[in-house]
Amino acid sequence: MLGTQSVGVTLLFWAAGAVYTIAGAHLNIEFGLSTPRHEFEGRWQGIPRSGGTLNYLQYVFKWPAYRQRTVLLVSCIFAMAYIVLGNMAGNCLIFCIHTLQAANAPASNSAVRGLAVAAATLACLIHAFSRRGGIWLGNFFALIKVLMLLLVVIVGICAWAGVFHTETYAYQNLAVNNSFKGASQDSYGYTSAFLAVIFAWSGFDQPNYVLGEIGTPRKKMPRGTIIGVSIVITLYLLVNIAYMVVVPKEAQLNPENNVAHLFFKLTFGSLSKDDTQPLRILSAFMAISSFGNIVVMTFIAARVKQEIAKEGILPFPKFFGQTKNLSFGRFLNRIQSDKHSFLNRMFHWLLKQPWLDPQEHSQETPFGALFLHWTFTVIMILATTHLSPTDAYGVLVNLYSYTIVAVLGFAIAIGMLKLRFSSRERWQTKSSFNPFLSILSAFIFAIGSAYPIVASWVPPMGVFATHGAVAWYTTPTVSWSILTFGVVWYLAFLTYASRRLRKDGVEFQVQKVPEFDRDPQPDGPPVQIGETVFLAWVAKECIRPMVNNAGHVSRESF
Repeated sequence: MLGTQSVGVTLLFWAAGAVYTIAGAHLNIEFGLSTPRHEFEGRWQGIPRSGGTLNYLQYVFKWPAYRQRTVLLVSCIFAMAYIVLGNMAGNCLIFCIHTLQAANAPASNSAVRGLAVAAATLACLIHAFSRRGGIWLGNFFALIKVLMLLLVVIVGICAWAGVFHTETYAYQNLAVNNSFKGASQDSYGYTSAFLAVIFAWSGFDQPNYVLGEIGTPRKKMPRGTIIGVSIVITLYLLVNIAYMVVVPKEAQLNPENNVAHLFFKLTFGSLSKDDTQPLRILSAFMAISSFGNIVVMTFIAARVKQEIAKEGILPFPKFFGQTKNLSFGRFLNRIQSDKHSFLNRMFHWLLKQPWLDPQEHSQETPFGALFLHWTFTVIMILATTHLSPTDAYGVLVNLYSYTIVAVLGFAIAIGMLKLRFSSRERWQTKSSFNPFLSILSAFIFAIGSAYPIVASWVPPMGVFATHGAVAWYTTPTVSWSILTFGVVWYLAFLTYASRRLRKDGVEFQVQKVPEFDRDPQPDGPPVQIGETVFLAWVAKECIRPMVNNAGHVSRESF
């Protein structure tokens, strides 16, 4: 609302975000089920795997590349963007702000930063020691978030019906004659508003990043994405209408106000003598929701960074790319194997229970990738200490939306159009999706992504010109600097590889040996259940990689 200055335009932006989300979901489902392609039982076909956008960019943009596409330029660009910005720093900050508000404690900069580092550490430890526990927590918090959104919608309906005996603003805000009055004349405000909208809608592509962790991905991923997107679109639109019914426009235009807090204050606040009680309850709910985002993002981002490490473009790729069994099952197995240990003798009766079978709790987790994820999360939390926690959250959200959502989203949209309009690709023989819907989705997603990419370079004229924690050009400048660093990283690798070839006569090779099985259903399609990756510098004349120096990476089978 602060960017558009208009109720009608704000709701239209949310509706545009819904269309953008549907188009993006369609693209990701098509890419996820059609790429990468492998030969299985004599036929080339798309076999889903983890990595999401990384896989799709590598499939489409194969040039420029080093030595038979061993290392692609697009891999380095994606890696730099996702490693630096694909973290949970923003969510950690907002989680701590809401937590301190719920506790009625002062949200000082140092307190928020310290708690944010602790929250990031806890989330990484959960996923490092229990893959199943991390998934369960993510599902639990997702349910809580849906129930919270439903609560807002129901409360909005009750307020409109006069249950809270307070004034409502449905006519003032939503009537056609009023809703578009006073719309902003500043293009920068609209750009900021759309970046915020696509950040809220982002998440439809998250299943694609962890397809290797999903059993029967061809069945579950499309169905889960469609159901999830439908629920989110419906609830988000209804929640925004509920806000417009209860909260006056003038209050929403005040940058010091939180619309959700005003909503609860004007509804539940009328039923309580203590005005702070509803706000503290809401802050507690929002803290729970934010921690759920942290847990889910940690699970997904660690898998993506593991896939990046498998490309061999990071230092210590074996450490960052392998999986380790640090789970509770390993701890149980040690106790049960040592019959004379104190814990075994003390809890012998409990350890014999079938539900404490170590095999049931033994799971491999990407420990190295989790450490990489935690490191850059802490760096981003500390790098924004000169800003207030709220301003830092806004900056981090804009950077993520601009780079990960908009720029990379634009790239995969152009990639789909390239596949559809290129006669050499013969994409119609590789994809079973409707060509018209595929091209339409790609155009919509490309236009929606290109808008903030270009419009962010237009300087502000109104309130954004005089107010703001950082300069107006910070988001696009930092984003393109990170992407440019990916290009520099690629060129540096080429320089180093050329030097090794001249000096030692060796070339860098990456060999991935996937393991396939059939979907656990009668005559089911193939699924990838594991992968061995060989990374080595080998003599130019050699064909096979040096297994001695290779890194072995495998994933849990499903």
